[in-house]
Amino acid sequence: GIGDTVKVADPDSRMVRSSRIKQEIRSYSEGTLKIECYLGRVRTDMTPRRIPEYRDVIPVQRPIAIRVVSGYQSIVVTVPRMGGDWESTEVYISPIQDFSPSASSLVAVQKATQFEITGLDTSTRYYVKARYIKTNGNVSSFSEQSSAIPDSAIQGPPGEDGQSLFTWIKYADDDSGSGISDSPTDKEYIGIAYNKESSIESINPADYTWAKIEGDQGIPGTPGDDGESLYTWVKYADDESGSGMSDSPTGKDYIGLAYNKAVVAESSDPNDYTWSLYRGPQGDTGDPGQPARELSLSASRLTIQKTSRGTIYGDDITITALLHNLSLPAEGLTWETTNGNISAGGSGYEVVLALSSVTNLPLVITASMTYDLIDYTASVTITEVLDGKPAPYYFGLKTSLPTVVPPDSEPLLPEDYFLCDDGWAGPSGYEKGRIYKYTGSDWIETTDSDKVMMAMKDFVSITGIDEEELAVGNLFAENFIALSAVIRELSVNELQIYGHISVDHMYIKKGVFRRDRFYPEVF
Repeated sequence: GIGDTVKVADPDSRMVRSSRIKQEIRSYSEGTLKIECYLGRVRTDMTPRRIPEYRDVIPVQRPIAIRVVSGYQSIVVTVPRMGGDWESTEVYISPIQDFSPSASSLVAVQKATQFEITGLDTSTRYYVKARYIKTNGNVSSFSEQSSAIPDSAIQGPPGEDGQSLFTWIKYADDDSGSGISDSPTDKEYIGIAYNKESSIESINPADYTWAKIEGDQGIPGTPGDDGESLYTWVKYADDESGSGMSDSPTGKDYIGLAYNKAVVAESSDPNDYTWSLYRGPQGDTGDPGQPARELSLSASRLTIQKTSRGTIYGDDITITALLHNLSLPAEGLTWETTNGNISAGGSGYEVVLALSSVTNLPLVITASMTYDLIDYTASVTITEVLDGKPAPYYFGLKTSLPTVVPPDSEPLLPEDYFLCDDGWAGPSGYEKGRIYKYTGSDWIETTDSDKVMMAMKDFVSITGIDEEELAVGNLFAENFIALSAVIRELSVNELQIYGHISVDHMYIKKGVFRRDRFYPEVF
């Protein structure tokens, strides 16, 4: 290398002389490394004749997380050391961002981890890239660029507010960062993010540059004599020297990478790895966040009972608004319902759903408000449920007033009805053959045609008519009730009708046609 003393033999005079190497120039062409050494003097043009477009036959891992800091009319570049067969490191600088390194931008070639570039303009930002050279002449790709502006004055002692930059490392299943994780277990890709101001690693895959830890199988080439697979070794340690080296990242702050290894078994020598800090110290505690704000609703119950007769019953339902870290606005809450009537309750925070106004279920009640220009909405759904209880009585012929049999029967409800039977044993004032409906507190006679028809069908169903005469019996009942309803309507209009009406009851029983004449009594 430069500065070494070598012996040179003159083939013509056969004299041997000693001289120091003043300059060494390397160039690459078609996979061949050419070295020119100048003894006792340097080449006049001082222009290195390196071909930067040289493509390595075996890829070499590029430098990770180079660091550039300002010095007095200079910048100091720190490049992590390369593991394995490391020959030297090349450093390139340019005042142009995203520049393409070339021979004219090469400023240092040395086996070192720190380079000071002096004599720079203090009003210019300089961008820096670096790459490794192996002892066999292979070169890596260039690092990510870092930059700094040289100081115009001699740098003083370190200040108290210096800032550290961190390297983040994650693992994933693919080059998009799917399944991002801190552990490399069962992961095929490694993601690296350089020069981050925070030690807290992002969980956004887009913040990382992803590379496959072990490449896919390539297209088979012509069989060679000494073909071999190359591997990447990954280890973890406590510091940049590889102390406490382990296969697990648990409790470790540094990651060590060794690329293009011919064997799959990983080395236990820390010097075979390039170490980088990937987990920084615990950051400062952040400012307390704003308390959560929420509007929610609570109901005195969420279901309405329905009887076996299809009637809903029960108490009215109260819906209360619950405000979490919110204040009730001056205009109050806005309430809406999809069915039924709601009215304001005892405070501005509640409404009451009148059960008597409900016609369809389920129904939704919604409350909304605006606070600090933000809209808040909450809703509650009320559904129906069959009470599963037996009806309190049979709605056919009755010899006494229907009653509820506690505790398992359904309640008596308005519009319930019964047909007064012969042999009445209940209170006076009820007449046989008449239909009575429940008002909620008392029984009154009704001529409602629906109630009349239902009552007589109840009557027919319990008379013991067999299947052969059921059709004719039903026809008889419907004709009879229709006629009775007309007479009852006439009676209401103060028309008195006396006499008897004859109705033929025709039916077939046991294959024989029969006819009975029936004289219903009309009042």
